[in-house]
Amino acid sequence: MSVLDILSYPYKPANGTLALDLNHWLGKPDFDVMEARFDGLGYQPVVINKATDFWSGTAYGFIDDTADRFYRETTQRGWRNGFFHWLQPKTDPTVQAKYFVDYWLAHPTWMRPIVDFEDRNVNSSTDYLWRLQVCLQYIEDKTGVVPIIYTGKGFMDTLFGGLKNKVGFLKKYPLWLAWYSAWKPQIPYPWTWNDMLMWQYSAKGDYPYYKNPGTNAGELYGVESPSLDMDWVMMPYDQMDVLSCGVDYAPVVTEPEVEPVKVVDYTGAVMVASSNMRLRSKPDLSAASQIGSLQVGDSVEVTGMTVQENGYNWLPIKYTGYVALSRIGAESAPFFTVKE
Repeated sequence: MSVLDILSYPYKPANGTLALDLNHWLGKPDFDVMEARFDGLGYQPVVINKATDFWSGTAYGFIDDTADRFYRETTQRGWRNGFFHWLQPKTDPTVQAKYFVDYWLAHPTWMRPIVDFEDRNVNSSTDYLWRLQVCLQYIEDKTGVVPIIYTGKGFMDTLFGGLKNKVGFLKKYPLWLAWYSAWKPQIPYPWTWNDMLMWQYSAKGDYPYYKNPGTNAGELYGVESPSLDMDWVMMPYDQMDVLSCGVDYAPVVTEPEVEPVKVVDYTGAVMVASSNMRLRSKPDLSAASQIGSLQVGDSVEVTGMTVQENGYNWLPIKYTGYVALSRIGAESAPFFTVKE
């Protein structure tokens, strides 16, 4: 955790848009109350509801009993709405995906289809990952839309922390992250910060921050339960089209961090060895390049600028060749110091 992260506590996106995650456990929502609550924020509600699920380990699917009313109410009101499917870890993923897609195509939402990936009752981590891959591909093939993945960092680290060679395909899909904390979210591999389009920060109706103990203020937003899943869309309301079905999604490609090249001109300086060192014919660590050695206290005259090769900064030495000055990126003292 960086100093900036600590200073930003409690964390709230600078230009985020509040969103709510609904399901049958919350009772029957009063959409008028919900709309009035968002009027005070200056934009219409952004709401997501569970659409489909399967009885664990079976081929029997069911539609959440709040889904039809949710769709009717939010569509008529012109709200930005979305549906998710809970991915079961022991049911055929194609059967699950087809069930969800059939419902979603009959009830198309403003937001991309969402797959909820968080069930821990798995056959194995790789098996559940495979089921997710099949489900996501089916949804994309049948809808023409790249779906969103909902998951948590703790879940990903626990089940897939040792499978980094297998989870790379997830980078293709935008992330809705569950991170119940007032601290700035930590992003699970393989996603990076810019891949996180939404952050679920609380299940207790907290606004604008997660509070512990929580405020349990779900009723303020029109649901019958004191609990309510609260989310931030990580962008302003008028700039969140990337979440919609009408915009192509391309994952953010993060270039690997490259250690900046740092060279120092020591031409003409006399350097004193602070360690026993090997002299080399070129800036290379191979045995064939060794042509001599220096002892602690020996002096050498430098003939040019440092060279970065093979993990070291190298000094070009008069009459001989090269000697390592320091490791690249190391904070330890160099092997040579300038003679006073």
